[in-house]
Amino acid sequence: MSGNSLEEGVMLQLKNPSHLDVGRVAVPAGVVLGLIVYIALGVFIPPLGWLPKILAGLLVGVPVSASIYRRMTEKRMKAEQARLFEERALRIEETERQLARMKANENA
Repeated sequence: MSGNSLEEGVMLQLKNPSHLDVGRVAVPAGVVLGLIVYIALGVFIPPLGWLPKILAGLLVGVPVSASIYRRMTEKRMKAEQARLFEERALRIEETERQLARMKANENA
């Protein structure tokens, strides 16, 4: 029974917009990079206090996360624009075909 409910839950989540959220990639990437900087500073400069290491991690992680978020959002927006332009072109083409068919029926 639990397998069936799990499957139904997954099927309901397939079109959930949160699965496509760019922040699900950008934020963890920034956090991981910030932690790497924090650990690297702890390894290479041990006497450095915890506050400068945290600040260095934030100064690296936050801009990288924002950059990833911005790039992925722009890429998604460009793809959406291309899809909309293609859809609009198809509608215009279909309308022109219908108008030509109507004119041909009027003249016949």
